[in-house]
Amino acid sequence: MFGTLQDAYPFAGYGLIKEALAKIPEIKAVVRKNRFNRGAVLTNPSINAAFHEKSNDLLFVDPSFLDVFDFPLLRGNRTSLFSDPYNMVLTESTAEKYFGATDPIGQTLTIDGPPSPGSYTISGVVADPPLNTHLQFHCLVPVQNYPVGKNQRTIGYRTYAAAKASPIEVLKDH
Repeated sequence: MFGTLQDAYPFAGYGLIKEALAKIPEIKAVVRKNRFNRGAVLTNPSINAAFHEKSNDLLFVDPSFLDVFDFPLLRGNRTSLFSDPYNMVLTESTAEKYFGATDPIGQTLTIDGPPSPGSYTISGVVADPPLNTHLQFHCLVPVQNYPVGKNQRTIGYRTYAAAKASPIEVLKDH
């Protein structure tokens, strides 16, 4: 029967982050993420090597991604990882796949076709996600490049928040 079951999903509209940070003082950081529902072709133009990345490999995120999730940053400057909409962060194994032993920072990868075509500068390398996380990815791209059309407020993003204090710390204080 309609309306009797409740489903919970971690989706929220585009404008939630500003509202949550402004009105909930216990929140330290909020991040949105989304995946494109098709794969992408990434090319290293310096050696003309092209690879097809599956849709789950390319993750669109807010700059606060590493403030909410603790994937170790192996290379790059944390404060400027997403300072440009055409910056890209790779996992360690993906950096090795595209660039071998060459330092990938400052190198470029090109996304051909959907989801967000263009030439991206590698700004960071993070450790590969552990197998026990649902956040599997090979590339992180700024969420503003997610192709949503004119009205981004209607798109539901998976949204995560980090509290300023852990629940255990809060309970210890009471």
